[in-house]
Amino acid sequence: TKDKWVEDAVRTTFEREILGQLHPRTLVQINVQLCQGDGSVDAAAINATTLALIDAGIPLRAMVAAATCIVRPDHSIIVDPTQEEADSALSTHTFAFSNLQSNSPAYVDSRGEFSLDEYNACYDMCMAAVDRTLAFMRTAVEGKILKETQTAL
Repeated sequence: TKDKWVEDAVRTTFEREILGQLHPRTLVQINVQLCQGDGSVDAAAINATTLALIDAGIPLRAMVAAATCIVRPDHSIIVDPTQEEADSALSTHTFAFSNLQSNSPAYVDSRGEFSLDEYNACYDMCMAAVDRTLAFMRTAVEGKILKETQTAL
């Protein structure tokens, strides 16, 4: 089911990224509750989990962001598809990258029929989208820290 795909995406991605050895005998439990899904749910769950872990002060090896793209029946590729677009796609691809190892994905999920050229194009488009997402995350976290610092003074 889709819930298991999202669970697997989050677990697979963050088992390697959370620095659990810094806090032995500590359980980090991640609960992602989907209120409404309009496509790219696994990528959105990974992005939300990254921000939640940073906000909670959980030490991470790196920031991780994800993006989803699809290959449409006319073989065009779009990033961040709606659920309707994803349902009619030939293939769906989700890639997560960290801000430290941008060429090596932290998570990959590809489903459907696609050529190697389509896969490579999806990889490149998702990497570009993740770069923009990581830049936004960094700005958001810096803004939050600045606001909290000013409030504390």
